[in-house]
Amino acid sequence: MSKQEKRLFDYTKLIKDVQKKSSKSQEMLSVNLECTAAHISNVKRQKSTFSVDKTLQLLNENDYCIDDYVTEESAVNENLKPEDKERFQGLDSDLRVALVNLVMDTVKVSRRKEEDPYLDLDHEWRKQKIAERIRRLRIEKNVSVETMCKNLNVKKTTYQNIENGSNGTTIENYVRIASVLQIPVSLLMSDVVKNKDTLIDYELNQLFSEVNFREKKKLEEMIDSLIAVISNYLE
Repeated sequence: MSKQEKRLFDYTKLIKDVQKKSSKSQEMLSVNLECTAAHISNVKRQKSTFSVDKTLQLLNENDYCIDDYVTEESAVNENLKPEDKERFQGLDSDLRVALVNLVMDTVKVSRRKEEDPYLDLDHEWRKQKIAERIRRLRIEKNVSVETMCKNLNVKKTTYQNIENGSNGTTIENYVRIASVLQIPVSLLMSDVVKNKDTLIDYELNQLFSEVNFREKKKLEEMIDSLIAVISNYLE
């Protein structure tokens, strides 16, 4: 990695968090990751990086959110204001997921839209599924291949190989891709990361921003009914 190049993913913080939580020495961590302790030292000193697989292993084994280790403030973080996150902080992840589903179902019924099938990602097809999501989101957001290449500083053929799933890429490049598309990194990797806290907040914010007055009233009625049911149950 060039000295002038700004690191977009904080591997050092991730390693420190993992070691603090697990009380593992660097040697024990190297055994777990099947790499040398010297390599971990180089990563901590920003002289090297981990592969996508090793990064995901550390995140998932410790239930960490990938977006918490992105060092660059993206358009998503700027748009997702503190009050947007605080709005749902009283709810744990499971309840926020339920709220996402509730809002989505209400809006879909109201607009009579068909629900998109959920893609259950097998590890073997990780690159392909992430590639499909990158391509779909890029087209939806009307971002050209040329713009992606410029921001990733790669040749067109290299980027096309990422987008068609022929080649994977680094966490750093996934961060760059997410930044250009103005989405959380966890949206690109929603099927391969365990902690989806930022993604849930992002989806809730996006959903509520699109709810019209009629749908809002319907949601209020449903929530009031839900509260009444729970209150009666607890009496």
